[in-house]
Formats: sequence, C-alpha cells, structure tokens
Amino acid sequence: MTFPGAKYIDLLDQAQRRTMAARPEELFEIVRGNEALSTFIIDEIQKVPELLSVIHALIEENKERQFILTGSSARNRTLNTISPAPQVFKLFAGKILF
Repeated sequence: MTFPGAKYIDLLDQAQRRTMAARPEELFEIVRGNEALSTFIIDEIQKVPELLSVIHALIEENKERQFILTGSSARNRTLNTISPAPQVFKLFAGKILF
C-alpha cells in the first residue's frame, strides 16, 4: 500500500526520534509547513508516544488531515485504546485498523 504525496516521518531514524522526543511540538511545524499535504505517515510511533497529543491537536485544527501511524512493537496494542480521534488510522503488519 502506498500513499503518494504523503509526508513520511521515520522514528527509527535516530536524529528524527531524538528531535521528536525532545520537542514533540516540532510536529506542529512540520505539518503546518506542509499545508498542501493532508496525509502524514509516522513510522514507529511507539517510540515517541508523546506525539499522540500533538496529532490530536492537529486533527482538531484541521479535520481534513489524516495520520497513518505504524509500528512493530507489542506496545502498539496500547495505541488502540488511546487513539486521539477517529481520523487517526493505525497501520500494523499490513492491516488498517479504524
């Protein structure tokens, strides 16, 4: 499955993970700086769970935005219970969960 035109953020990348962990509000700047985009993919979201509240705020700000959150850890199961909004999709092991 591909998402042409989506902004991809890879939290396996140590520099990106450190930046987002130290300053989760950086995601506001990334999303607002890409106004033409409506889809954002964040891979390995379990590495920086603090981003979930930022994602929630960004969706409240603009309901057209979509966030696809992926991960590979057993900790992902907790994301099912704290999904900030119905517009947030979670993609795990090739499955989209709503």
